[in-house]
Amino acid sequence: MPHAKTLTIPPSLTQMRLAVAGLAKAGQVKRAMSLAERSQDAMCHTVLAATLAENGQLEAACQSYRSSLGLALVPEAREGLRITLAFLAAQAFARQEWSSAEQALDEAVSLDPAWVEGKRMQGALKSYLVMKDISVGSYDQAIPGLEKLQKESPSRPDVAHQLAMLYHRRAIEHDSEARNDSDWERAFACWAMVLASEMYWKQWGETRSSIYETEIPIAEIERLRRELLRNVIRDIHTAFIRLYGEAGREADLARHKTLRARWLLEFECAQALEQTLQAQAEPELFASGPLTWQALNQTARVEQLAKKVLALQPDFAPARVLLDGLGATGLARLLLKDGQPDAAVTLLDEQVKKNPQETASRELLVECLEQQARNQALVDLPGAIACWIRARNLGAPTSGINEMSTKSVLEAVRKADQAGNLEQAESYLNAGLEAVPDSRS
Repeated sequence: MPHAKTLTIPPSLTQMRLAVAGLAKAGQVKRAMSLAERSQDAMCHTVLAATLAENGQLEAACQSYRSSLGLALVPEAREGLRITLAFLAAQAFARQEWSSAEQALDEAVSLDPAWVEGKRMQGALKSYLVMKDISVGSYDQAIPGLEKLQKESPSRPDVAHQLAMLYHRRAIEHDSEARNDSDWERAFACWAMVLASEMYWKQWGETRSSIYETEIPIAEIERLRRELLRNVIRDIHTAFIRLYGEAGREADLARHKTLRARWLLEFECAQALEQTLQAQAEPELFASGPLTWQALNQTARVEQLAKKVLALQPDFAPARVLLDGLGATGLARLLLKDGQPDAAVTLLDEQVKKNPQETASRELLVECLEQQARNQALVDLPGAIACWIRARNLGAPTSGINEMSTKSVLEAVRKADQAGNLEQAESYLNAGLEAVPDSRS
């Protein structure tokens, strides 16, 4: 007589979940995990994770919560994982295992971006990690450690922020005797990168809002990073310019005028790169200025990005700012705007010698020479005329140059004649005829 077949009734999901929990509580974790895997049920994994967490097996609990979320977006699993990761972070911090603590907190905050307390802990830990191995007794001791961190992760704005303040402090304190602009330029590079990091300032605002228990308006944060801090750094150089001007230190005065223009260029280019990267993503780049591009050998990439964007959007102004910043025209334009045509001419002369066919540099050089001539006309007419002749030779419209030259010569002649200095008046006329031989005036 044949044997009757034994019928196996599959357990219900509820029974499987109870079995998983029972095995885990009994310490049979491997069997519990195996059963949960076979079930392909998110809640099985969630029940297992909660039981493991209760037993203090936090790492295993996290893994089970992740398995659950991999099968379905179970809210209980998401919240359970966040809480368990927070406990893991606290344990790692107590053991001074900073990297593990940071990793756990980062994942926990990513699960709930609105978790204010988590963000506060995350910000505090990141600040601590930046400074933990660095002596704060002196910036000379602090800077090398931060520079090492920046070399490992060049795009970290938190490190750049610390360095920006330290470089600036050292530059200010030693400016009078050192006359070394490297600290100023390093500070500019770091500040420009920090101020152009939207994510950094978003986190900064959230952290401050949680500390002061009042929300900081986004408009205020934008004004801080796009206007107020830019102007504060600019005004440091304005103060040095006034100080050195009163002391009669012309070389230092001129140096700080150039530094002021360099800062504005670094800032404007970093802001322009931020906007350009929003229009066209480029994984190898992050918002920064020309000093950082040069240091990281990114100049060619920035140029390619700017040209790519302009090919798609010819009127995209930020990309044009980047191209200006890559050459001499960006700095020269700021120097001219700041009333320094002489410095701008020196800079552009070098650029035109390197690349005589570059239209932008030649056109701006003409503009600078015209401004230089206007400035010199009343105190050094021959010098002014020499500038006008150079501008004309570089392609400036002859009629405009002739008109300006003639007007200035006649004004100088009139003043010399009124002063009874006929010899001087004749000298001016001869200089004018040399500049504008066809003038009937």
